[in-house]
Amino acid sequence: MKLLKKEDLINLIIKKLNFPKKKYKNTASLNSFEDWDSIGHLNIMLQLDQKLSGKAKSIKELADANTVEKIEKILRKKKLLK
Repeated sequence: MKLLKKEDLINLIIKKLNFPKKKYKNTASLNSFEDWDSIGHLNIMLQLDQKLSGKAKSIKELADANTVEKIEKILRKKKLLK
């Protein structure tokens, strides 16, 4: 099973939302990113699913995760994040 590193998760979100890495904070939420709307969230979920070999699409909680911290917690709980 493929695991994602925390740094890779953060980089994935920053890249998908066109956000400057130097402005990123661990408490970032959808309110922190101009591009974190429904389309932005879908792009994050699609990229996560690709990186995790199809495992993300079966995790319903990810659809409602509106902070980086929540996404991280869910992935750790599911043992998909190092």
